[in-house]
Amino acid sequence: MGKSSSVTLGSGSLSHNNREFSTDNVDPALSANNVILVQKKLKVAYQEIFGEPLKRYNDKQKRSDRVIPDYLDHIRQSKNGEKVFHELVVQVGNRNDTGIGSVDADIAKEILIEYYHCFVECNPNMRVFNAVIHMDEKDGTPHLHIDFIPVATSQKRGLETKNSMRQALQQQGYDFHPMLPTASYGKLPSKIGGGRWLEAERAQLGSILQQHGITWEKMDTHREHLTVSEFKACAEIINREIQNMPPVVLEIRESNPAMRLAGVTPNEVIASRPSAEALLNENTVLRTQAEINLSTIQKMDTEKIARDIYIQQSLTKMIEREKQANASVRAAQAEAEKIKAQYAPGTAEKYQELAGKHNRVISMYRELEKRCEAAELQNKQLPERIETAVIAATNPIKNDNSRLREELERLKQSAAGLQERVYNLCQTLYDIMRAVFTLKYSYKDKSRNPYKSELTESADYLIDALEQKSRNAFLDAGFSDLEKGMSGMGVTAELEKDVQKRLPKSKRQEHEIGC
Repeated sequence: MGKSSSVTLGSGSLSHNNREFSTDNVDPALSANNVILVQKKLKVAYQEIFGEPLKRYNDKQKRSDRVIPDYLDHIRQSKNGEKVFHELVVQVGNRNDTGIGSVDADIAKEILIEYYHCFVECNPNMRVFNAVIHMDEKDGTPHLHIDFIPVATSQKRGLETKNSMRQALQQQGYDFHPMLPTASYGKLPSKIGGGRWLEAERAQLGSILQQHGITWEKMDTHREHLTVSEFKACAEIINREIQNMPPVVLEIRESNPAMRLAGVTPNEVIASRPSAEALLNENTVLRTQAEINLSTIQKMDTEKIARDIYIQQSLTKMIEREKQANASVRAAQAEAEKIKAQYAPGTAEKYQELAGKHNRVISMYRELEKRCEAAELQNKQLPERIETAVIAATNPIKNDNSRLREELERLKQSAAGLQERVYNLCQTLYDIMRAVFTLKYSYKDKSRNPYKSELTESADYLIDALEQKSRNAFLDAGFSDLEKGMSGMGVTAELEKDVQKRLPKSKRQEHEIGC
């Protein structure tokens, strides 16, 4: 079984996520199925994270205009591009294979819960304050909204702990690397580490899918541009579609009485529905081809610049190596000429010896060059090997975490069962004590009490002692409602039935027992 998945940045609407209002695609009857993983006010979260750092920062300021009264308002009004908080929207499957109400929707919910715990564990700099799984959007699929504040620590400027997505990603190992300038604009945009971070989160979600026996179907919806081969294939298909598409013939209709009743004026040109659909299809195909052409041109420009720079660097290295080789040859030739001038006998032998040394130096240089290339290749493979090692090392920890969560869930269920049993026992004691009171007291409304008996003084004290012990037991167990109910008395229908069975037939009668 295979499913697609997505991890994307969302707009971050807390009121929508927490269902403070409902849109047309939300079924309020299903909102009770939503899973609230964490829900904390944004202002409270800011106080917990930045309260102490803000106080230490303000205490150091000697100028009142540098004091920050409220860090949340400070970020809102900031011009450095930081957002108050960020959001990830995580989805598993689509409405065709994981629609709301299906069995797979419940599986997707469990996967999203597990992914949330992994996100919190693997992203210590992303402080989650609101997370909810929506299971109430009709014609939709289960999806997770994670609202978090990026937190950077150990900062030297401003607050030592501050809101900064860039610094938070860098502290998690996702640095920002510059891209080559584009040919169209000549600018130098940044390829932020957030792109690699999102890819890592998508890979994490795919790993969880595979742990549940689900094949991760990568849809490649996050790729920026097509490759040249992909573009040629797409362009060929689109051109073939355009060639096979019949020419659009606009069929003009005269307005009839029904059209005029619908508001069509007598001089208005009316196209048939097939003609309008043909125009729309042709427009869609042409617009798609234009978008592919534009994206491919941009990609090819970028790749051309990268190739030009690489070729220039390669040429520079080759020229430098050639200079070094020529210098070695000239040095060897000069040495040979020197020896030849000083020692006429045996000059040829000396020259051959020097030539042999020169050849050995060249061989050593080429061997060194090969080793450098091999080392460079190993350096390129090192991140992948490190990532593999990290995954291999963290998988057992994740499995232990899953096992511990399952064990905790079993303990919670066991505790809930024990709590229910204690309550049932207390309820039975409650019914018994209310029945015992009928032996001692009369009903307030003066109705007949067939169970009241003449008790000895010791029996009277015993009932009072039992009442006090029962009240204390109810309070100790946390059932104050039962303790308050001890003020009344009465025999339950079940006890009344048992009493009737035990009475002789001649004495059986209906009892009206008040409370």
